[in-house]
Amino acid sequence: MARYFASDGWNDITLAVPFNIREYDDLINLLTEQTNLTISILIDNIHTAIFFKEKYMLADQILKVFIKIDVGLHRCGIQIMSETGEFSDQKLN
Repeated sequence: MARYFASDGWNDITLAVPFNIREYDDLINLLTEQTNLTISILIDNIHTAIFFKEKYMLADQILKVFIKIDVGLHRCGIQIMSETGEFSDQKLN
């Protein structure tokens, strides 16, 4: 999706839907090809956050990340509080 907007001349792109890690290589290639490009993505689960922590550290490009937090409805987002109201033990390390 980012490639579509970049090809139309956009240089500051926010992908406002949860990022699919299968599109990671294309995202990195696009950022490498177009150095004036700024891309922001949305992460809505702990697995994607861990994936980016492990893999993106090797990239030279800057990527902005929005993190969707579960606000208690348990529909989407990374859960930061347990059912008892204590902070979750989900960690990226």
